Amino acid sequence: MTPVAPAARPRAARRGAVRGATFVALLLVLAGAPRAARGETEYDAAAREAGAALNRKDRPALRAAVERLRATDDARAVDLLVRAAKALADERDKIEAARRKDQAEVEAMHTALEREMRRFERITMPSSLEVDRHTVRRLELDGRYREAGRRVLLAGGEVEAIRADLEAVRLSVTAVLGRLDAEAQAAAIARLLSAWVRSPGTDAEDRVRFVDAVERVPGPAAAAALREVSEDVRLDPRPRVVALAARVDRGDEHTVADAIARLDDPAWSVEAAAIEALRVLHDREAVEPLIAFLGRDGIGRLREDAHRALRSLTGEAHGPYREPWETWWREAKATFELPRRATATRALLAPRQGVTFYGITTFSQRVVFVLDVSQSMTELSPAPGKRPPEARIEAARRELAAAVAALDDSARLAVLTFEEGVRAFETAIVAADRATRERAIAWARSQDPHGPTNLHAALEEAFRLAAGGVAEKVPTAGADTIFLLTDGEPTAGAVREPDAIVAAVKRWHRASRVVVHCVGLGSHDVALLAAIASATGGQYVAR
Repeated sequence: MTPVAPAARPRAARRGAVRGATFVALLLVLAGAPRAARGETEYDAAAREAGAALNRKDRPALRAAVERLRATDDARAVDLLVRAAKALADERDKIEAARRKDQAEVEAMHTALEREMRRFERITMPSSLEVDRHTVRRLELDGRYREAGRRVLLAGGEVEAIRADLEAVRLSVTAVLGRLDAEAQAAAIARLLSAWVRSPGTDAEDRVRFVDAVERVPGPAAAAALREVSEDVRLDPRPRVVALAARVDRGDEHTVADAIARLDDPAWSVEAAAIEALRVLHDREAVEPLIAFLGRDGIGRLREDAHRALRSLTGEAHGPYREPWETWWREAKATFELPRRATATRALLAPRQGVTFYGITTFSQRVVFVLDVSQSMTELSPAPGKRPPEARIEAARRELAAAVAALDDSARLAVLTFEEGVRAFETAIVAADRATRERAIAWARSQDPHGPTNLHAALEEAFRLAAGGVAEKVPTAGADTIFLLTDGEPTAGAVREPDAIVAAVKRWHRASRVVVHCVGLGSHDVALLAAIASATGGQYVAR
């Protein structure tokens, strides 16, 4: 080995020290460098952010990661977005459960306050001790009432914020699916179908979100998935209704034939969606099945729907029963040509028989009545004929009593009243036998007006009842028609903006097909009530 000269050894040592320092510095740089600099893809970075946000339950960070995933073209993003949707839905459900508990406390405190006021009023000459006791009790109940109401309001805002986050997830899923090749797209849609639709823990709202995610994706895989959902009678009717409407919008193959078959569906809301699909698709093959549908008994409001569809398809006017249409069809069938465009159905006459509320008549025998009992309902309005002016609430009670009394024993009904909170005659739709009708009328008469107007909460509860109760249950005994009466503008609740209320009504209606007829008294928001009625196929009247 060649000996190193004494003078050279320090220089070699210095060179080794420099190389070592450089290596250490490089390690430090690499350790501190972003992972993307070492070949990390956009999906990898977004997935890392999403995973960390999910672990921390950090919704703002998750929202940002979802937006970042939207720009990727990796099929794995779909599965990660489903995880995000599940986490958000779980949080929403917990908040909803707490909100229902708090809403029950609001109603209980309101009842207790009324009971305490009546108890004190019955005391002819209360002593100072009784006055003090009453004051303390009233303040205690009022405090609990207001605190529970505050929690309900905050929970409503949180639920709406989570719904916005879930919509962002849905948009990201649609975007990612649209960038996948046919094979990867079909596989991803199959996984989505399993996770969002077939999973037993998924509720109707989240299943509808699957339909929304797939609806805008072109190609046979999306069409097949939508058909599978719309045709599956084991599913909750709400996603099936939305899936059928999506197929109509897309113009997918077999939709006319499938809609005709769905005229005999176990769920009335799917039958309603099928009738509307046949009206919109404007196909000659729909005429005869719709005529046959009018021959069925017990179809209630669907008789109105089928009648409108036939008038729209044919331009003919033969009434809401089968026989006149059959007579016409026998003579016209051979030479009949479908009009190039559907006939407008907005101005069709209401049925001549059925339940009438403020001049609006329906064939429906499954009705939810929603009455405003806010403070403004005590104001006087002109009475019909030569009677003196009367409080709006008195006229509303009289109209309600007449409408409820007109229901058959086989009908079903619910009655809600609302001011700042919402109260129900019963917790579900009930059979409208004579005794129940009388109890419902008496209950409505006992609801005294007070407080501001929480229109959003009233409509939300009305649609929930119409759907048959708890969202995760299959609606089998709900309602198909809502009558809403109010005399003011939304002044209370988590959602007060008219546009936001209309958007919520559209969301509830598209999955349920429930019609909302609106009655406005006094200086109400005309545009809002007209928009609600229009969005659901209902009528609006002002009194």
